[in-house]
Parts: sequence; C-alpha cells; structure tokens
Amino acid sequence: KIETYLLAHTDMMISLGYNKPVLPNLELFLKEWGIEYGNGIVLDAKYRAEGAYYAPATYPSSENTDFAAITEGISNNQYIIMPYSRPMQTTWMNNTEGVKTITPLLTTSNAAYVKYKDTDAQGTLGVLEKVDGDGEGPFIAAALMNYMQYEGRNEVETNIIFLSSPYLFSDDLVNAGSYGNMRFINNVLSELNPLSMSVS
Repeated sequence: KIETYLLAHTDMMISLGYNKPVLPNLELFLKEWGIEYGNGIVLDAKYRAEGAYYAPATYPSSENTDFAAITEGISNNQYIIMPYSRPMQTTWMNNTEGVKTITPLLTTSNAAYVKYKDTDAQGTLGVLEKVDGDGEGPFIAAALMNYMQYEGRNEVETNIIFLSSPYLFSDDLVNAGSYGNMRFINNVLSELNPLSMSVS
C-alpha cells in the first residue's frame, strides 16, 4: 500500500505524463497528498526545446525558499525540459494534519498553455497553436510535499516529489549540457531518502 509506505517516513517520486494511462484511484489519492494532475498536455509556443510545442521549458519557482538545494546550480538561462507534461495544481498549500506543506519547485513560462485531452478514444490533439478555450499558464512542473511529524522527541518526515512528466529523464535531455535536467535530477536524488520509491 502506498499510504502505508509513506506513513513509514519514507520518500517517493511520482511522474505522470500525458500519454500514460489515466489511473483514477492513484490520482484521487495524490489529490489528498496535495497535487491534482489535469487531463491535458502542456504546450509552449515560445519557450520550448528544438521547436517542439510539447517540450516546454521550465524554470526554478520563485516560491521555493525552503528547499532551494533542489534547484541549486541551475542558472536563469538553463531550462529543465519537460516533454509531454500534464498540468499540475495544488489542492492545498498547508495542511494542519501533522505539518504538511506543498512547495512548487519548477514552473513553466507565462506563455505556456494546456490543450485538454479530447474525449475520443485516441485522445488526439488537433491544432497545436494556442486557441480560445485552452488553459492559461504558467503551470507547476514539479512540486515537493513535505510531511513533518514527531515521534516522541524525534522529528520525522515524508517527502513526495511530484513531476509533470517522466520524460525529463530521457537520455537526450539528461546528456544535453545546455539543459538543467541532469542537475535537477541529481539534486532531487540527493535530497530524497536513499530508499525512496519512484512511480511513473
């Protein structure tokens, strides 16, 4: 059980991409832990990798002050590319059950927009350019949920890293020195418990 695992004060990294199967029970569970994944794809006509609308550039969020080490070493002009991203939004920022907080780590540009998935079986996109009815950016591309508790006098915590796409780990992006994907991944793994679990 995922909840049992998390309540044992362990860490987890979760990434749900646009072209992955929809998992209603898992996504409902994730909402309870602070993040809702939208049913669409994030595009950016201005800030993108190699001209691909579906590969938006993301940046360290200005809202992240408590976990700055996760975006340390990523310069203002070094993007983290998140292909085939789903939009994410917080369902709460602070929760009094224990001490739970959500901190945005990465965000898209203001020029980003969302194409909501069509209702047909293929979920085809149609027009890639922004049109009326598309969701307006910016969007959260990565976030950290921190759950702090006390066991006696000991402070224990659980962390979940939510990612809008699993494809930031692709070899071509990780090996591209012009992007910050490798640095971001290394920083995340350094912050998480060595026994953390990944779900994508």
